[in-house]
Amino acid sequence: MENREELIQKVTALVLDNWKRLSTQPYQVPVGISARHVHLSKEHVEILFGAGYRLTPMKH
Repeated sequence: MENREELIQKVTALVLDNWKRLSTQPYQVPVGISARHVHLSKEHVEILFGAGYRLTPMKH
């Protein structure tokens, strides 16, 4: 399993590679931020927060 820094580097490289192919301005990376939800796989949650960690909703 990769550590957090390796995962961030790998994802950043993939985003930049894809953006360079699609954009006329290759060094601008679109970023979306939401304080209401997050999209993570179970594997990524465990990489970020530790094995067996489960996310829990603050409110329904």
